[in-house]
Amino acid sequence: MFRLPELYENHLKKQFNYPQYLVLLILLNLLQNLKTVRLEELARRFPSPIKLKSS
Repeated sequence: MFRLPELYENHLKKQFNYPQYLVLLILLNLLQNLKTVRLEELARRFPSPIKLKSS
């Protein structure tokens, strides 16, 4: 599992609430583990549905 350096971890925990921070960690782990990154693949592997917001 990908682990951020403590300095970044502390800063990000102050910037985001806990659920947002966890989502960021999940995305970072997915990006670290995928060889090529395509939005379709990222959306398929992401554990929470990604919804588009239309205006």
